[in-house]
Amino acid sequence: MEQRINTENNGKIRIPLSRNVLIFLVFVGISTFFWFLFVLSHKHTVDITVKIEYQNQPKSYVLTTSLPEYVTVSVNDLGFNELSNFWRKEDSLAIKIDLAGRFDSTSTHFGIQQSELHKSLAAALPSTADIKQFYPKEINVGYKRLYQKKVPVKLMCSVNLSRQFTLKSPVRFSPDTVSIFGPKDVIANINEMKTTNVRLNNVDKSQNISVEFAKHAHITTDPKTVSVSIDVEQFTEKSVTVPIQALNIQNGKRLRTFPSEVTLTFNVGLSRYKQVTAADFEVFADVASNDSSNICILRESHKLPFVSSVRMTPDRAEYIIEDK
Repeated sequence: MEQRINTENNGKIRIPLSRNVLIFLVFVGISTFFWFLFVLSHKHTVDITVKIEYQNQPKSYVLTTSLPEYVTVSVNDLGFNELSNFWRKEDSLAIKIDLAGRFDSTSTHFGIQQSELHKSLAAALPSTADIKQFYPKEINVGYKRLYQKKVPVKLMCSVNLSRQFTLKSPVRFSPDTVSIFGPKDVIANINEMKTTNVRLNNVDKSQNISVEFAKHAHITTDPKTVSVSIDVEQFTEKSVTVPIQALNIQNGKRLRTFPSEVTLTFNVGLSRYKQVTAADFEVFADVASNDSSNICILRESHKLPFVSSVRMTPDRAEYIIEDK
């Protein structure tokens, strides 16, 4: 019987499948499916990789050997379980090894034996899995004791603020001391622990950051980082009038200045605008360091860390010294 060839759809040739061909393909698919089920229902030997997670290493000891991160296991298991393991994420299968209580100050090494590894692997794998062998068969752990010392933290942080912004309070960090661990002769020469250099530019909002300690050969720290708090706010200008005081004037003498007071203009955060008054500032006329002229330079003094860019008008004054 002659079959027609369909040449529609832009001249593309379409050859229709006969009913017998379709039935054949269906039976091939069914046969393949049952064969696949048959294969998966029987045991097969495969190699899988299991991650090792080491826990609770004492801070007072440092490892002198590199510990393996994975163990390769030959497993005889059902095909269904092998397929399940294939689709797992790479590090989802893991065993945990607790290092607590294994370190001894009178020794320099210990071993994690084959029996312990086998027990941990058996607990992590499916109950149907038969462990044939694994590598490494045991883990040798070398270590040495570290000594401890507490030293102050030195924060290496530079903050550059955006225009019209100022620090609401001094930069704070915690902790201000840190425990360092290392060989006795090394930590004996360390009197402070610096953080890594951090430079923050165009800061226009308060923020909290974590800063690591600078790397130091053979030294570990607890904690590993320092928490830094930076509080900023917008600032505005404020002016106050402050009287001029005499400095280094002889007993029995009195100083008169012209003018008798000056105007101080400064930047202050919005939250402290009303808090700052003229009483927080002092202005001095030091005539003892003056030359033969009757004009002296004025000096301003204050103890407010949140006040900046103080300008004084005028910054000089004429004076006369009178007897009291």
